[in-house]
Amino acid sequence: MKFTATFFALAAAVLPALAAPAAEAEAAALQKRDNTIYVCTGESWDGQCVLYYPNWNQCYPWSALGLSGLGSWGPSSGTYCILYTGDDCDGTASDTFTDPGYAPVPGFWQYNTQTWKCWW
Repeated sequence: MKFTATFFALAAAVLPALAAPAAEAEAAALQKRDNTIYVCTGESWDGQCVLYYPNWNQCYPWSALGLSGLGSWGPSSGTYCILYTGDDCDGTASDTFTDPGYAPVPGFWQYNTQTWKCWW
């Protein structure tokens, strides 16, 4: 009985110290992400471009980007996006994509993207 109590007391003291470095490393990695998307009207990252900071897993209308066309779409490393044909991130969905994104965006999505969402 005395061994069991000693073991649990030792484990309670040591385990949090062992877990802390992993948690700190994960938090540091999350802080390094910039969680942005870079979208341009031109197919080779030219034309009018915008750097956008989307909220995690929120559906946005195409108009949120303020662009008149879609030619290139590049999420930052660790950010994933999906394009949709419907008005509420429904309808047909593109494949999930991440960095480096599309340059050019496939033709169907250049003309049929109504909404989009990204997450990391």
